[in-house]
Amino acid sequence: MGGGKEVSDNSDSTSVSSQVEGTLADDSIEEVKNDAEDSISSTENDSTEESATEHVESSIVFEETVAVDDEICMIKITKFLPDSSRKDRCILNAEFENKSAEKDINVQIDTAVNGVQYSTSFITNTGLSNVFQLGAGQKADSQIDLHCGYAENEIGDFTDIELTFYVMESESSAKILEKTIHIFPYGEDKAVSFVREEQPSDYVIIDDEYVTAIITGYEEISDYNSSYSVNLFLENKTDEDVCFIVKNSYLNGIEAKGSLLCTGDWVYGIVKSGRSDFGEIYWSADKLEEIGISEVEEIEIELGVFADILGMDEITNGVITLNP
Repeated sequence: MGGGKEVSDNSDSTSVSSQVEGTLADDSIEEVKNDAEDSISSTENDSTEESATEHVESSIVFEETVAVDDEICMIKITKFLPDSSRKDRCILNAEFENKSAEKDINVQIDTAVNGVQYSTSFITNTGLSNVFQLGAGQKADSQIDLHCGYAENEIGDFTDIELTFYVMESESSAKILEKTIHIFPYGEDKAVSFVREEQPSDYVIIDDEYVTAIITGYEEISDYNSSYSVNLFLENKTDEDVCFIVKNSYLNGIEAKGSLLCTGDWVYGIVKSGRSDFGEIYWSADKLEEIGISEVEEIEIELGVFADILGMDEITNGVITLNP
């Protein structure tokens, strides 16, 4: 059966994840909408492309799904639109209603596709935003843009879209509702979880009962790229959210702290319970210039995994030295 499935209603739960507010002002609404409309394929197209990854050979059977409908608000997903030009992207059309006659609310979303964390933005009247704002008594429509920060890591069709909605009071930022649903655009019986196959080029930093952290490649310094990064695959095997933190790192023997970024959390490197993610450890061009490095010959990374974003409660760790 298609459509969506509600899995939890927990307005009191908390986690180490932090939703980051803000609008990407550089994107005009017309540019965003035109890009979405130009690249999104018709939902009536029942065929699927052959690729290196196995895809679901089935028609889209998506049905409207009500995520929330209570005294606080109503949230409904009305359409699933896969992107014909990017396998890592889709658009969800949604309807929102703030049922409070007095309080404004903000809505944020946390997303995973086939168990892999995804980036999510609302397409609003002012551009792309991580927050959807509703005034007291307001009804509004919006499109929700789902995309992977690392498009080369294709995880297959959108067989299982997990959406967690956070509703907060605008004035106090107090959370008043949290709701998780699953949407199965090709039917629940077609839902699959992404499993990454081991590659000969992999370098394992950590692989234990808690997490897996693998270096999958590099983005070298070149005439077109003055920064340097190490590509990552991260997996959280625990029943709690965890935070991946670079404790120490060295380039050519010189201390150079790298920043860990991942698709689901560009700020804290959080991977939620039971999920995986793609990311990178990044050294900016300014940092490389500061320490006088134009070519990376050796990398040493000490990676820690913590139960909190402050790095106080360490779960596990690993150290690796590489010669790219």
